[in-house]
Amino acid sequence: MTNAIILPIIVHDDSTKMLKSVGVKLNYENMDTVDFAFFKIDYACGIDYDGINYTEIYTGDQCFVAKLTFDDFLNLLENG
Repeated sequence: MTNAIILPIIVHDDSTKMLKSVGVKLNYENMDTVDFAFFKIDYACGIDYDGINYTEIYTGDQCFVAKLTFDDFLNLLENG
């Protein structure tokens, strides 16, 4: 089996999808996370949202926001 990296990904529910669709700025800290297993990551970068650091994960044409800093993401890759 291919090695996977497990990351806490911020997920939308029906209410946050609706709010986002009408341009309301969301608070990532109040949103739920789900552990995703990634088998391939094309690239990642750190982002700052409301003064808090997160990691954007890109795979294929999809983008995900992980609830961990970019430094923590890099440390997880290096140290498991």
